Amino acid sequence: MKTVGEVRRENLGLLRDRYGTWPALNIALGRSARDATLGQIWNRNPDSKTGRPRQMGDRLARAIEQCLELPEGWLDVPHEAPTSAPQGDAVAPPQSGGSRPKIAWHSVIAWETPADLPDNEFALVSRRAVKLAAGNGKLVFEDEELPPLPFRADWLRGRRVTKHANLVIVYAEGDSMEPDIRDGDAVLLDMGQREIVDGQVYAIDYGGHLRVKRLQKRWDGGLIILSDNNEKYPPESLPPDHASHIMVLGRVIWRGGSV
Repeated sequence: MKTVGEVRRENLGLLRDRYGTWPALNIALGRSARDATLGQIWNRNPDSKTGRPRQMGDRLARAIEQCLELPEGWLDVPHEAPTSAPQGDAVAPPQSGGSRPKIAWHSVIAWETPADLPDNEFALVSRRAVKLAAGNGKLVFEDEELPPLPFRADWLRGRRVTKHANLVIVYAEGDSMEPDIRDGDAVLLDMGQREIVDGQVYAIDYGGHLRVKRLQKRWDGGLIILSDNNEKYPPESLPPDHASHIMVLGRVIWRGGSV
């Protein structure tokens, strides 16, 4: 039988998947996007005092439930996550009035061909075998088209995608963006979102190397390339003349991978 700590960790993973990334979940909870607490619980990092894997305490669990308007005790009981056809089911972003988004679970729909999906409820997103290096950069040799994946149309609207034709799924390779994006994760790009917003994650082409990185603009027109695994991969600060060679391919708006 699972302990409460194990159940809370699993449900934390469900919430992370619903919001797409740890930074997005942190923001929904009113925390700093770079707060590492939730990721450390998920990764079972050792507690500095006890040396045992970090777990979610009662106070944090109740605070998360309150912020996300979940029933008290929601984190303490197992929940089945709908993980098949409705890829990208997620919460709507916070409204301008500041109200917290609510979790919206959808039923599972079994499908084999697009004709099996309800009309007008899903958008089929093309999937490519391109691998984006989430490390120090890697030349890409593979660009095979794979069967598409369906995403709920209402979820895509909530993400404010530019248009369906701009969406593509590719794959991350390497460990520099862990824990948010792991080796082999699928990432959904909106290629219509190429204007850099500080702190967001983008697919970039730098000298023929395709990479997925968090970007931040410098005051002088330069660019800082950030890895979430910054202990192993320190920030790269590019002066304006080097930054001009960076081609932003699109913004990462979702990632999917194994637990």
